[in-house]
Amino acid sequence: MLSVENVTSGYGRIQALHGVSLEVAAGEIVTLVGANGAGKTTLIRAISGVQPISGGRIMFENRSIDRVPAHARVALGIAQVPEGRQLFAPLSVEDNLKLGAWSRRDAGIDAELASVYALFPMLAARRRAPAGMLSGGQQQMLAIGRALMAKPRLLLLDEPSMGLAPMLVEQILDVVEGLKRAGLTVLLVEQNARAALRRRRSRLCGGDRQDCGEAAAPRNFSRTIACRQRILACERRGNDNCIFAHRIRSARCDCGGGGSASAWADDYPTRTIRAVVPFAPAGVMDLVARIVLERVGQSLGQQVVIDNRPGAGGTIAIDLVTHSPPDGYTIVIADPAGSLAASVSLYPKLNYDPVRDLTPIALLGTSGAVLSVSNALPAKTLQEFVALAKSRPGELLFGSAGNGTPGHLNGELFKRLTGIDVVHVPYRVGSQAVTDLIAGRISFWISPIATVLPQIQAGQLRPLAVSGRTRSRDLPDVPTVRESGFGDYDVSTSYALFAPAGTPQPILARLQAVVKRALEDDGVHRRLRIAGVEPGIGPPEEVQRLLAVRIAQWSDVIKMSGIRIDER
Repeated sequence: MLSVENVTSGYGRIQALHGVSLEVAAGEIVTLVGANGAGKTTLIRAISGVQPISGGRIMFENRSIDRVPAHARVALGIAQVPEGRQLFAPLSVEDNLKLGAWSRRDAGIDAELASVYALFPMLAARRRAPAGMLSGGQQQMLAIGRALMAKPRLLLLDEPSMGLAPMLVEQILDVVEGLKRAGLTVLLVEQNARAALRRRRSRLCGGDRQDCGEAAAPRNFSRTIACRQRILACERRGNDNCIFAHRIRSARCDCGGGGSASAWADDYPTRTIRAVVPFAPAGVMDLVARIVLERVGQSLGQQVVIDNRPGAGGTIAIDLVTHSPPDGYTIVIADPAGSLAASVSLYPKLNYDPVRDLTPIALLGTSGAVLSVSNALPAKTLQEFVALAKSRPGELLFGSAGNGTPGHLNGELFKRLTGIDVVHVPYRVGSQAVTDLIAGRISFWISPIATVLPQIQAGQLRPLAVSGRTRSRDLPDVPTVRESGFGDYDVSTSYALFAPAGTPQPILARLQAVVKRALEDDGVHRRLRIAGVEPGIGPPEEVQRLLAVRIAQWSDVIKMSGIRIDER
């Protein structure tokens, strides 16, 4: 696609490039790495047409563009994101994006706007805000989005990580890799070698290839798994500074031996893994993630960082993960039996489909649910409670941690099972519901056992029945709903790991193996049971089946109960 042949360029008497040559094939990411003054930015500027060249030639798609001005190169399909972003600060985010489409002859840009907002949801949320009010990371996202509005085939990125926190750098580079998978070719200037190189560096000095040794603790920058990496280099003659070009071929190329997905998985992971938790810290799901993934990280030799993204019933976190690169470096813990399945009906305008856009890794365990009542209530058994509720229709109250939360859905399902008429009381946080239950201001709550186990053990609450087919290890004297004569009722919480759809099978297999090893660890077992979770590894097929069954179940409950959630 791009060929740079013996290019020379400078600023007055200062020669920045001397005889630099570089080739970039379609569908590659090529990263130029080097010290300050090596000429990386000058090379990018020369390709975009902003910097004139004094020798050599530049070919784009078999056409010489030496005499093509910069604005015309944009129309040809070359877009640059300059160092420092260079946005129009007073204009809104959306106006900045629209300016990126100035070179296009077609009138419709709505589809491209939607695509940019899908890549960078933070921009969508602030589309009316002035660009100058954005954070540095958001401004970098906007600069990339503005370049994409020109519908380029070659994207030139100059120092996208400059001045940004490591997490933001990860997110932006992940998006760049996603663009490559969509067919875009990327030439990237990056001074942070650890963020750009994966295995080896090479340099071309007068045409002779010389190995430069292993890169120290490199980051895996490739989202394509099936191909090995090829590396080229450019060197300025008469100067020890080198520009190293790190090339990643497309997933469809034939790279020969050593480039299979299985071989690549042997190296996985080469950097930190992000595990997204859809709920706030200190909850049971957060504890499960931390307990299991700490051991997983030890087995993999890489840290697994917990990233709590609460809100909108967990859909914010799931949306983030489903739009992340399927490379094994972003995973999520979710409840396929509860919130993940219910969200399909609760939020009909979701930007994802959990069945289509998530790939199960493994089931980690379950925690049972218990129907507990206030001591102020006279009922001592579930039969007595149901009889009391039927004798006082519309009077008994049940709590939950919010409208559409598992506690709410559990109560609605129990109403249908027993035919009682009780009233839902949503709380902002579950702890407030527990306080009011103890005080007798609400009558009952169907919650995870771990949530109310201390209060039950202290005699502050009375457990009447547990969900599921078997009694709970923590409450062995409490019968199941089925034992109490009301049929099957299982609203246990399941904890499962998922990856974005498209994650290569060898990586999934590696994760499944280390998760299994973690769940076999006695220390992990003990800590999970203290948290009220019964450990149990389950295969991906079991998770997928559970998710499909519960989507249908909760859809029926939500429809019949008339539950509505305000759209995000």
